[in-house]
Amino acid sequence: MERFACQLYSIMKDTRKLSRLIIEEFDFADKLGCFIMDNASNNDTCLAALAELYGFNKKWRRLRCTGHIINLIARQILFGNDPDAFESELERPKEETEELKLWRMRGPLGKLHNNVVYILISGQQNQVTAFKRRCPGKDFKKLKPTAIDDTLSADDWHVLTQYLEILEPLHVATMELQGNPEEGRAGAIWEVLPVMESLLKHLEDTKRRYADLAASGDSAFLRVNSNLGWKHLNKYYTLTDETPIYLSAVVLHPAYKWRWIERKWRNRPEWVIAGKVAVEELWQQDYRNLLVETPLLSKERKRKAWMALDDDDESLTSSPLIDEYHSWSSQPIDETDPHLENPIQYWLYRRKQYPRLSQMALDLFSIPAMSAEAERIFSLTGLMVTPNRGRLMADIIGATACLRDWDRRGIINLIAEEHGQAAKEAFELIHSNLAGLNTPTGYIGARYYVTFADDLTRLSNVFILKEKSQLMSKLKEFYAWCYAHAGVRIKRIRSQN
Repeated sequence: MERFACQLYSIMKDTRKLSRLIIEEFDFADKLGCFIMDNASNNDTCLAALAELYGFNKKWRRLRCTGHIINLIARQILFGNDPDAFESELERPKEETEELKLWRMRGPLGKLHNNVVYILISGQQNQVTAFKRRCPGKDFKKLKPTAIDDTLSADDWHVLTQYLEILEPLHVATMELQGNPEEGRAGAIWEVLPVMESLLKHLEDTKRRYADLAASGDSAFLRVNSNLGWKHLNKYYTLTDETPIYLSAVVLHPAYKWRWIERKWRNRPEWVIAGKVAVEELWQQDYRNLLVETPLLSKERKRKAWMALDDDDESLTSSPLIDEYHSWSSQPIDETDPHLENPIQYWLYRRKQYPRLSQMALDLFSIPAMSAEAERIFSLTGLMVTPNRGRLMADIIGATACLRDWDRRGIINLIAEEHGQAAKEAFELIHSNLAGLNTPTGYIGARYYVTFADDLTRLSNVFILKEKSQLMSKLKEFYAWCYAHAGVRIKRIRSQN
């Protein structure tokens, strides 16, 4: 792992080499699935190199982060055709008043931004209030022109309300798709097409609503920018045709199947035909002849099969002669199925009947709609490695991140309750554990690490030790830290050693 960390640092700017190093270090080349990326060109270059190296179809595996797409649409609705130019202008060195003027030129949105900035500067706000009280006869506008220039009129508030109505569905979609999908929903790849369909309809309705607005005034931004947002979303909706993954995930959802697609695309029959060809191609190439194992037989069934006492001679590997995809898709939707809204459970119960199709479905439903969860883990890990913890080894950081995630999902319980009752106050009960590092000598000769975790808040600290004799000094250091930062004293410590 230490060698891996050194190699990682030396090639961090080369995404192709970096990706290959990670794949080889953790040995999952045979488990490569889809890649969820934003629209940066270097991502396409990286994926093309990996596709050539590991032999997969680049276009099929290249998925786009839905959160990134929604963000781009929101920026166009807010800032028009070139939001990057506006952000670049803001980043240029300038005085605060010049930046406020730049925002003010954006109309009601810019004024709202300036008001929020002004309110957040609480010290300045308090000084203004005190000054007005001391000088009631003064012309306040001459003394504080910035705040007055950003006064929002009734018309401004009306425009802001309209912006809110336009952006609210985008916010809801982002919150729905940002998580790690559980039970096959709330962030799964099959939700992308339905969400895009819903947002396209919302923006089309918005375009029609503001089509008759005058060509001037703040409300004109709504008409123009809503149209830009629709065009941007329609562009990425069209790009989903490059891979059969999005469509296949919807088709294999037991509550949707082809019925939902045919209803949504009833005015585009050529889309339906092309989509069926794409899904069929994915099934035939990757799953039709896949070697899979059916659930194991009971000991009694195995004994009877071996003695030829059971006519139903089941094999551990099912026959690929039956086309599972066509057999399943030809059946109507069973509205009474208890697992209709939980596609993962639905296909787990049908692994024996459709071993290959269920594997295809489970592979698809394990794909998230966006990369937010992975990026969130990176951020949390970065917050854990503070300057005082700069000596943490990569294996300790990785293990801690995994344990935290498992604990959050309820897979494991790191903080066990004592006598059936958890701590009621912060730092009332501290859990501690002493363990050895995977690398015996570690960084700077460290051989052990000790953890301290608060039972109530789950605030955790990790200390690296050269010798076990340093344990007491680290405990005193943590004790002093708790008192200095929280003003409380530790009451009990429970150790698992």
